[in-house]
Amino acid sequence: MEPNKNKKGRPNRYTEAELKSILEKYVKDNPGKVTYLQLEKATKIKRHVWSRRMAHVINRLNQPIISQSLVTTNHSLPLPNIDEYITRFENNKKGLRDALFNLNEVIQSLYEQNLKLNKKVKDTEDLEEIIKQKEKEINEQQAIIKHYESLVIASTNPSVRREKGIRDNVISINEQNKQESLSLDLKSSFATLFDD
Repeated sequence: MEPNKNKKGRPNRYTEAELKSILEKYVKDNPGKVTYLQLEKATKIKRHVWSRRMAHVINRLNQPIISQSLVTTNHSLPLPNIDEYITRFENNKKGLRDALFNLNEVIQSLYEQNLKLNKKVKDTEDLEEIIKQKEKEINEQQAIIKHYESLVIASTNPSVRREKGIRDNVISINEQNKQESLSLDLKSSFATLFDD
């Protein structure tokens, strides 16, 4: 513990090397995110000392270990940097085990998400096939309706009826129903609807 002769104020109680050594031991014993409050409780060295003198080291320890991003259509996926894991935890087997366990959890989570997405894709493909089949059925029914409508209209012409083999005029318009259809007197034209 050398006093600092170049700066004014109280001399530092701990050298940078001593603080790093204490921090290294703390990280080895307490894996996970490092906070100044936890450091103060564990080491009895004030928070302001840690934040003023070791903030850059603590920030680096708290950074996620990633090497690059895998670009996907919606977002970037950070990939872990295995070399950084080994360098950071070379003297801390428990820390390395925890980091690798965390990496394993991330891989497992991504695998499960992939399975769910594959199921959604399969369900969507199945639904699209059902929709195509229903559209085909609707088109066939519309073709039948169109054909029927053309036969109904064609049945009004006697020569077309003979040609198509239609026995009667499907649309039968005579003087009575012509007058009823043109009448605005709905009560007499549709008496059954207005019966009390």
